[in-house]
Amino acid sequence: LVYDIYNGHSSAELIRSRLGLVNVPKSTAWFHASSVGECALAVAAASAINEVQIASDEEILSSALLTSWTKHGTMWARRRAAPQLKPGITVTAVDAVWNSPRAVRRLLQRAQPKAAFFVQSELWPSMISEASSFGCQLAVIDGRLSKTSQRRWKDYASNAALDMLASFSVVIASSESHAARFRSLGATNVVVAPSLKFATAEEMTPQVDEELSAALESRKAWMAVSTHPGEAQVIIEAHRRVSKLFDKPP
Repeated sequence: LVYDIYNGHSSAELIRSRLGLVNVPKSTAWFHASSVGECALAVAAASAINEVQIASDEEILSSALLTSWTKHGTMWARRRAAPQLKPGITVTAVDAVWNSPRAVRRLLQRAQPKAAFFVQSELWPSMISEASSFGCQLAVIDGRLSKTSQRRWKDYASNAALDMLASFSVVIASSESHAARFRSLGATNVVVAPSLKFATAEEMTPQVDEELSAALESRKAWMAVSTHPGEAQVIIEAHRRVSKLFDKPP
């Protein structure tokens, strides 16, 4: 919260969200994500659940609360999540609650979720412990754990990590290396599944794919990925500088 205020990101709505005071409807599940990319993964996971319940004619997930640490993630979720999940699931997107026991508890009491999904996220002790104490079934989706984070948890808080990971019903890791790191901290029910990022990518038609391949076949190319508003001018200038390195600019 102090970080948000210091960087000029604060607003009445953001402060209420960070303190768990935001008004949200009751939700079957809580999806916590970092930013736009993780929000897209959360929507992909909810979409998969939606397809299962439509096929089985059984209601598994009727409403979802999606929280994001960044303003861009929250705005993206508000614009894109609901249209992608209709019919079947109502989505409420708000800024993430501060990792404080009281703040998390307030949010849980308002949303009343039965399950909590942490998407490609760091291990947030208060969120995890409070959700577990509230009775939520916990899962990590597309789980990633860096070597640095693994080492820090093992060196300084191995017991806390063990307690947290024991709370999860399942940890779905994005690769074998990440799975091994989760297991080294005490996670037991760890499985590996392909990243949901592939499920969120929009497929190109064969014609567009062929045209793009033909256009790039004899040209040097580079890509600016996961950009944010305001970065276009920087990218254009970088392109100009890189182009000068070659006799035939791309």
